[in-house]
Amino acid sequence: MEVLSTWEPDLAVDIAARGPNERPRRFLGQNGFIRDSTGRGWALVGDAGYFKDPLTAHGITDAFLDSHRLAQAFARNPSDVGEYQDERDHFAHRLFEITEDIASLNWDLEMLKLLHIELNGCMKAEGESLKVGELAGAVISAA
Repeated sequence: MEVLSTWEPDLAVDIAARGPNERPRRFLGQNGFIRDSTGRGWALVGDAGYFKDPLTAHGITDAFLDSHRLAQAFARNPSDVGEYQDERDHFAHRLFEITEDIASLNWDLEMLKLLHIELNGCMKAEGESLKVGELAGAVISAA
């Protein structure tokens, strides 16, 4: 409230008058992971198969992208969706590394800028891969 009062005094007064709706919660961190995402009769999408720190706010995007990739792989070959994991992993490993670097808080502002530029490049490459329907021309690292 002290910081908020410095920058937004009217908002601070309003919030102080209303009080909190609930107790504040914080994310204490969790180690990220990349799991095998398919097997005989099952598949994982989103955080179930690939979790990274939520700091980059890419989690719901992962869930949507994974769902799309899985549906496309299933449409191509319902008896073998292993191609889905290959497509996911093509982007997942570099996005995971960048996110871990950002979440570490072990950077200066110039390094953070470069990490976000690379993150943006990876996300654009993911989007392009959906447009063309293949990974052949996708680039996942900024220069």
